[in-house]
Amino acid sequence: MTIRYHVRGELLVPEYLCQQEGIARAEPPCQRIPGAGIDAAVGQLLMEAVTPVALEVALAVQQELQSRWQESDRLRQTQVDRARYEATLAQRRYLQVDPDNRLVVDTLEADWNNKLRALADAQQQYERQRESDQRVIDRDQRARIFALATDFRQLWESANTPDRERKRMVRLILEDVTLMRQQEIIMHIRFKGGVTQTIRLPIPPTGWEKFRTSPAVVTEIDRLLDCHTDRQIAEVFNAQDRFRPGKARCFNRVMIARIQKDYGL
Repeated sequence: MTIRYHVRGELLVPEYLCQQEGIARAEPPCQRIPGAGIDAAVGQLLMEAVTPVALEVALAVQQELQSRWQESDRLRQTQVDRARYEATLAQRRYLQVDPDNRLVVDTLEADWNNKLRALADAQQQYERQRESDQRVIDRDQRARIFALATDFRQLWESANTPDRERKRMVRLILEDVTLMRQQEIIMHIRFKGGVTQTIRLPIPPTGWEKFRTSPAVVTEIDRLLDCHTDRQIAEVFNAQDRFRPGKARCFNRVMIARIQKDYGL
């Protein structure tokens, strides 16, 4: 899915779109999912996940993996030593042969070259695997990791933290997020390491639904119209502070009259 941003007031509000069919066949997006609630849910999940206890477990697992890596590294080093021994042995045989015996010399030279290639391959494979394996986390690194867990919530919620830094933190912790819009928004979240979690969110209302007059307001206006004018109804609502208009800060006479007309009161 791709992302678009819309300006709402002074904030950038994300929207996630599935545009595969649109790119391939110039069709409308198959999914449009408002992203404000999604981003908030992911942020809350990360703040709950990044805790000292969770990191202690993760570090313990990492230490166990490190022990297994050291054992695997020892076995791979043994293979390299074996290949080096065989190459050295082939070299000695070649150097000890009578130079006049060309058939034996050629055979031993070919065997020596084969052993050297096998040694080079074993050495390259060993170094390549060693670079890809995890390293030991020392005490200073552990202390910094626990400090990050303690400060993570404050850092995430800080108004001074740019969105691009939050995105970087998400990429370090999460592998991917799959979104599906059905009767609700379903989020399948996969952490680094393979742990998964599913979050379900209600579909947020559209702009017109968000600012639509509440049914309770319509019912109350209908009741008050028996013995109040439009201006008096507005004054009653504003004095009680129990009902709010859809978008404006307070009720007025024109607003009450429009609701009365729209709903046939």
